[in-house]
Formats: sequence, structure tokens, C-alpha cells
Amino acid sequence: MLFLTESKITLNEMNQWSGTFEDLDEYSGGNKTVYTMIEGTVEGYTCKVSGNAEEGYVIKNVHESEPKPEKPEETPKSPKEDRKVPYTGDTNKWKLWLAMTLLSGFALMLCMREKARKNR
Repeated sequence: MLFLTESKITLNEMNQWSGTFEDLDEYSGGNKTVYTMIEGTVEGYTCKVSGNAEEGYVIKNVHESEPKPEKPEETPKSPKEDRKVPYTGDTNKWKLWLAMTLLSGFALMLCMREKARKNR
């Protein structure tokens, strides 16, 4: 036996795009009634229906002109490969600083030696 029910629900923002069919017969003529969902044709959209009567149906309209995500042409570099040390203006003249420190120490030592000689 074939039963046809033309119950309709209009979904919109006010009903949060959700609807429920109520008071549907589970059995008819001693046979379990099987319900399905179909979506009316919406120009420019492809309809996808998933789910079932027990768990609920999900109807999704996908705009046909939506661009599909393109596959990237090359694999993006990992963050480690792309890391660069920022330029801070310091040229790291550690040899110059070492030489200046040693010269300063040597000059201080000479001054102390000269002072000690004068105090004798």
C-alpha cells in the first residue's frame, strides 16, 4: 500500500529554520508507516537530504555558484622554516667590546701600579 501525505512546513528565521510534523500515524492498516522528506526545487540551489524518521531529517540547500575550496598548489612552509631573526640594528661587535674591556682593565691596572709606586 502507498500512502501519500502532503504535510508542509515552511522554515524561516522565526522558527529557527526548524520544524516538526506532529500526530503522524505510526501504523496504517496494520503496517508500519514509513515517512520520507523531500525538498521543493529552489532555483540556484542543490538540495541534500540526510537522516531518517527516528533520528530526524536534515535538509541542506547548497548554493550552486559557491566556489569550491581550491587545493593549495604548494605545501605551506612550517613555522620553523619560515622563521627569521628580526633585524634590531645590532651588528654584534663582541670582539670590539672584548678588546675595549681588556684595554680598560689594562689601563686601570697601570693606573693602580703608578699610584702604588708614588706612595712608596
